[in-house]
Amino acid sequence: MVTALPPSGTHWPRSPQPPPTSPSRRASKDPPDELDRRVRPAPARRSRPRRRPRGPAHRPRPGRGVGLGAPPHPPHPPGEAHRPPHLAARRTGSAPSGGAVRGGGGPVSGRRGTPMARQRRHTLYFLEQVRQFAPVHLDTEVDMTAVHRHREAAARRYSVVSYVLHTAARVLMNHPEANAAVHGRLRPRVVRFPATAGKLTLDKTLAGHRIVLAAILPALERTPLAGIQDQVDHHVRADPDTDPAFAPPRALHAAPWPAALHRFRKVARNLAARPAVTGTFAVTSLGHRPVDGFHSVGGTTVTLGLGRTTERPVVRAGQVVVAPVMRLNLTFDHRVIDGAEAADVLAEIRHGLEHFRPDDAGGVEEEVDADSAAGTRPQEVGR
Repeated sequence: MVTALPPSGTHWPRSPQPPPTSPSRRASKDPPDELDRRVRPAPARRSRPRRRPRGPAHRPRPGRGVGLGAPPHPPHPPGEAHRPPHLAARRTGSAPSGGAVRGGGGPVSGRRGTPMARQRRHTLYFLEQVRQFAPVHLDTEVDMTAVHRHREAAARRYSVVSYVLHTAARVLMNHPEANAAVHGRLRPRVVRFPATAGKLTLDKTLAGHRIVLAAILPALERTPLAGIQDQVDHHVRADPDTDPAFAPPRALHAAPWPAALHRFRKVARNLAARPAVTGTFAVTSLGHRPVDGFHSVGGTTVTLGLGRTTERPVVRAGQVVVAPVMRLNLTFDHRVIDGAEAADVLAEIRHGLEHFRPDDAGGVEEEVDADSAAGTRPQEVGR
């Protein structure tokens, strides 16, 4: 029996029972939700246009959405209506004298900076060369009592770097594997040198720029302590603008950039010329400042870094005493030697300084302080 449907416009009275359903819907086995989905297709989704990234000028203004009016924008000059505030300061006449304005608020030298001084070219070329190194760092503390005793007894004042150059040269002669140089990647080649040449870094001022220059001291294994000090004094007092010892870096500064870089690389590839160019080992010092220790790569297999000498407590024969102690740092190229041999080199240099007995103990001359002469000091990064 089929129930007749009421005429159109008839309103059903309110009752807890729902109105009768149509026969077609009652006969369907699909659930009501599935049937409605087939009868009424879902509306097509509208694709939103991709928003462009907004800069600081499009950020929400204070008070937006809470009934407060947005503060009016300040008037823009012609042609700058859509320029963000952090870029509007770059227009002509808006930067303070001496440079443009950067994000941090401080003045800089123009929007793109200024060219690097030519006097730093040799440092950049050197840093490119030492990227091939595999540096490993060691350090120890040296009791400088014997060195101080010798300095007090001598008629001239010797610098600490002279003692280190004197001792390290004689130690490296007993370690020919460490007194060597390597070049190349796919087919590396090693050269072991029959003599030592020490490279000493110096803090110099060239053409108004403070830079690091290097002095090469040859045949140190045969040079007495007084002779080493004479060479140190000469290079410390030398004028970097005119002295022939610093002519190679001045030539690099004067040449065009590509030509200077090519010339530097050509010299660096020549292993036979390494003793005269970079030395066989390097010594660099920051002992004139409150620096306890530091490590650097001097372009040689072994680089020694000297910290300051200070009074520290040490134990002797079971007693705590105060003694002058210096931090001695060693950086070695792992491509050439391993850590065991580098540790032997460092230990022997320490022993030589703690039991210093120069082979020229009888020679005494007029006192000269190389660490303070002419305002020049042995300096840090081995260049």
